[in-house]
Amino acid sequence: MPLVGMSGHQWHEVARIAAAQHGTWAVWQSDVHKELVARWVRNGLLHRLHRGVYAVGHTAVSPLGRLMAAVLAGGPGAVASHRSAAALHGFRKHAGLPEVTVPRTGARRRKGIRLHASTTLTSHNSTRVHGIPVTTPARTLTDLADVLSDNDLARAVSAAERAGLIDRHALQRPNGRRNPVRRPHVWTRSQFERRFRKAIQDWGLPPAKLNQYIGEYEYDVVWRDQRVAVELDHPHTHLNPEAFELDPLKAEAAEEAGFAFRRITEKRFATRPLEVRAMLIRLVGGEL
Repeated sequence: MPLVGMSGHQWHEVARIAAAQHGTWAVWQSDVHKELVARWVRNGLLHRLHRGVYAVGHTAVSPLGRLMAAVLAGGPGAVASHRSAAALHGFRKHAGLPEVTVPRTGARRRKGIRLHASTTLTSHNSTRVHGIPVTTPARTLTDLADVLSDNDLARAVSAAERAGLIDRHALQRPNGRRNPVRRPHVWTRSQFERRFRKAIQDWGLPPAKLNQYIGEYEYDVVWRDQRVAVELDHPHTHLNPEAFELDPLKAEAAEEAGFAFRRITEKRFATRPLEVRAMLIRLVGGEL
């Protein structure tokens, strides 16, 4: 059916917006009268996905289009979050309802969407992936800490870190938000670090802190009272040339600050644990 008057101009504007949003559009994005929207629906030009959100000119909506539609249903400022955000960033699969966070309280429930409300969501902890507004990787992991099991959260952290998507300090001190992580033991760089932390307990060594700064450099394991710093080397550690160049600088900085510095490879830890234990006991104390 031909469009007449201003409706033709408005339709082209809607189509332009939808082209950048995986074929979806929300009524709040344009100044279009509800009667005109109803006519477009009757004529098969718009296909309802959520209240006030439509597929434009087609019904074959892609997975990205359906996630975009869920975000649009949240209104201005809404973003994909939690498990949907992790899937969008590529460090966790998600096949459930799309999850969306809105930057306000008292958000109305939306059928077919898992809606979260937050007053700390800002432009600093949101970004775009494939054109879809989404929480940053660091904010995503912080949100996931509230909804995932320990093991699933640890796997998500490791996957995001391997992909180079996260900054550990953003995880520890989320921008504008108190850190909600109630299980700090999962926030380690790798399975190697988690096993090492358990070994510290099993071997009766004094408690240590993981991922701590000495001066300007961060170290994997630090005993401050005993003045000992340890770096844990696992297979992908030196795949990053920048990290390789940093190694001698970190060793020198620790020693200049009065810390004994040691490196422990994952292979040595796995194949010669008694040797590693004896070395650490000599450095930090404990019983042989």
